Amino acid sequence: MQWIVWGYSLLYTNVSSLAEISAKIHEVPRYGPRQFTAKTIALWVLLYRREGFHGLKPKGRSDRGRSRTIIQHQQ
Repeated sequence: MQWIVWGYSLLYTNVSSLAEISAKIHEVPRYGPRQFTAKTIALWVLLYRREGFHGLKPKGRSDRGRSRTIIQHQQ
């Protein structure tokens, strides 16, 4: 089976391993127990392969510093 995440193939990712990992509950520091979907884990694998550890780090918001309210002419 081949997974496609954001248009990129995860051909060499073992899908059965993703299913096993996603079935478990993981203890996440500062957030407590969490369960992640296989698709989320596949995305992390893809980002790590493309960008290394830096790809897994949180990124700033693209709309940082801009107002999120609807301006009059958009209503």
